[in-house]
Amino acid sequence: MKRAEPPPFADLLRGLRETAGLTQEELAERAGLTGKGISALERGDRRHPYPATVRAIADALELDNAERAALIAAIPSRSSLAEGRSRAEPSMGPSPWPPETSPLVGRDEELDLLKDQLLLAEVRLVTIVGPGGVGKTRLAAAVSRGLVGHPAFPDGVTFVDLSSATVPSVVVSILARALGLTEGAATASLDGLEAFMATRRLLLVLDNLEQVLAAAPDIGRLIGAGTGVTILATSREPLRLRWERTLPLMPLALPDPRHLPDPEDLALVPAVSLFVERARASTPSFRLTAANAAPVAELCVRLDGLPLAIELVAARAAQLGPGPTLDRLANRLPVLGPGNRDAPARHQSLLATLQWSYDLLDEREQSLFRRLAVFAGGWTLAAAEAIAGPESGDVFEALLSLADKSLVFVQEGDEEPRFRMLDTASTHALELLERSGELADVRLLHARHFADLAEAAAGLMQGAEQARTAARLEREEDNFRRALDWARTTGLQDAHEEGLRIVGALAWYWFLRGYPPEAREWFEVLLGPESEGEEAEATGRITVLRANALNAAGFRATDQGEYELAARFHERALETWRRLHDVPGLVMALHGVGDTALWLGKADVAERTYREGLELARTEGTPTDVALFAFHLGQLSWLVDRIDDAERYANDALTVAREAANTTWPPYALFILGSVAHERGDIQLAGVRYREAIVLAWEHHDRLGVRMAVLGVAALAALEGDSLRAVRLAGAASALEGHAGIWAFPPIRERHERWQQTAEQGLDPTRRAAAWQEGRSMTMEETIAHALEPPPERPDGAATRDALSSREREVLELLARGQSNRAIGEALFVTEHTAKYHVSSLFNKLGATNRAEAVTRAVALGLLTVPED
Repeated sequence: MKRAEPPPFADLLRGLRETAGLTQEELAERAGLTGKGISALERGDRRHPYPATVRAIADALELDNAERAALIAAIPSRSSLAEGRSRAEPSMGPSPWPPETSPLVGRDEELDLLKDQLLLAEVRLVTIVGPGGVGKTRLAAAVSRGLVGHPAFPDGVTFVDLSSATVPSVVVSILARALGLTEGAATASLDGLEAFMATRRLLLVLDNLEQVLAAAPDIGRLIGAGTGVTILATSREPLRLRWERTLPLMPLALPDPRHLPDPEDLALVPAVSLFVERARASTPSFRLTAANAAPVAELCVRLDGLPLAIELVAARAAQLGPGPTLDRLANRLPVLGPGNRDAPARHQSLLATLQWSYDLLDEREQSLFRRLAVFAGGWTLAAAEAIAGPESGDVFEALLSLADKSLVFVQEGDEEPRFRMLDTASTHALELLERSGELADVRLLHARHFADLAEAAAGLMQGAEQARTAARLEREEDNFRRALDWARTTGLQDAHEEGLRIVGALAWYWFLRGYPPEAREWFEVLLGPESEGEEAEATGRITVLRANALNAAGFRATDQGEYELAARFHERALETWRRLHDVPGLVMALHGVGDTALWLGKADVAERTYREGLELARTEGTPTDVALFAFHLGQLSWLVDRIDDAERYANDALTVAREAANTTWPPYALFILGSVAHERGDIQLAGVRYREAIVLAWEHHDRLGVRMAVLGVAALAALEGDSLRAVRLAGAASALEGHAGIWAFPPIRERHERWQQTAEQGLDPTRRAAAWQEGRSMTMEETIAHALEPPPERPDGAATRDALSSREREVLELLARGQSNRAIGEALFVTEHTAKYHVSSLFNKLGATNRAEAVTRAVALGLLTVPED
């Protein structure tokens, strides 16, 4: 409820006393007062009791917290009394409001929420919590200015700037001075403040409390003195008082640099709106245009949406231009310049703001803060412990302390909390780390930790823990990237080895989910130029690391369609693994060699390699290895039209994988089984298999498996007569290929494209293009949901001439003449596979299961005429 005038103190006191069943004399005796005094209070003759008197009455009545607060709130404000007092009332002098140099941008929601909170009767303390430069002071000033003269605060609104306070003991005197209590030492004491505030109803704004948090108990006493005072505080961390409500203040909303709207709409994004406003204040001719929209958006993103940072950069960008400013910002933050000369000292530049926060930390916190700069995209407690120096002490406690000070943010995770630092703070911390001389050592610790993490995860990527492990690795992708970029550029041997460890361990994760675009460069540097006999000469630990990395590089090249390059990588790795007779390495290399041979059209080489792998797996490998090669032999058999062999191998792969609790190969085996059913014209079974493959693949974060099966469902949709859905799903699969860095392998792509021809023939170019684009714009979740939708019911006998494409009508005529698939293909100048596909499509649309039934139904529906004898 909104704050309203409290009930008269006299009436409330009388009601509470009668509820307690006490006479005035009995209450007076319990409270240590006189009966006449209680009588005077209840009659209203004594309208302004001392706080000690009210507390004594509340204790005597054994009031609960709510009743006690209500009684204190009912005390009339001294400023509303007509009668004077023997002592002079303190003067409520002008408050030192911060200047309004510009409009408050992008905080309408926070303003409304904060105002509503401050006007609730039960709210006593609200703390705006956030990092330096996020705009806490501006927001507090704006909302408190708006409440000046509000009836909820008849004794006024007072803004108190505590930035000059360096020790908690000076807070009381600063408050007394701000409230006008300058009449003697007593009024500057905590007791004097308590007595004063117990009789007022006012809003007190305490700005920059983080550096004097030890004064929080004193503030608590002032709040407890009476219910008429509401405090609005700003701090990097909560005060942790029992009355406190917190409002975490986040940076301004940011644009997505990858999908920028037109300049007019971009200017409505809060961070950009502030940038443009401040740029125009500096250079009135500045305008947001199509030419400068991208660098402006990128600048806002680089500055994390921090209002202070944006304000400091915008003025300089208006002069230098957003593009050049972005280039300079990419190198170091001090481009921000001197800032406004009349701004607070700590706001003279972003560096000053960050340094001001850093100087408030103790040595333990400073050490950890510097070292945390090596992370990207967040980190776990274990990661922080791995890079912390001995001077950091209890890392968990230090992290929580930094979080309290808004230098670190805590995010809820699926398994454990994660921590992150704003990019601007991280940049400053990195500069401090470099100055300390610790940078190289801490980066090595960072790379080593994530190499350990990747190697531990590699063994879990094909079992029951695959989904959780893949999700864990996905959360650390930015850290892997940072470690690999450092390993690529530093030139240190230890860094080089950690880089090899990471790329080798992540090979399977990347194979299933798509390789990062920078991966090619990582491999080129880490593996170096190819040289004759290099792998045969390598020895020691580095040998295994290089061979693992070669396999990973081969799978990357395969994913990008660079099959000749992939083959060379895998052959080099295979040479090492054969020499070492390392079974896991041999399995990986034979897998890679077989794949590249198949995609290069060398089916005989691929089959021979897969068979060698299957024999090795059965004699020296694991059930997972058996499933791997059984699947690949099934896939090869399907692609070379040995359908029965394909079904046998796929069933073997599915059975072995499920018995071994393996989660990688079942969706791939189901894809082959769906494709086999598809080839045989069993559309219902094919749909069941494809959809089951999609569900299993997505459960375990396997984008490649999803993409393959989605195209199968798309082809079925064409057979089911739903051409729009077929093209839409094909478009979605195409987008997934581009987004995930996964290329459709040539033989499978050709098969799917042939299947899609029927769908495309049934649509005019405009509708086909619209459906394709709609599919490409789908999210992964939308794509999967659309693919898993059940096929539409096909009404019996509903097929008409309009439902058949012109090509299908031609095939129907030839079918009626008893032509084989090969003969139909020759007559229409298409392959036998394409002819077979059109026949299956006819069967589905006519609801037939064989050729004779298809012809009979077509005649009954008037699609064919019976030839005369």
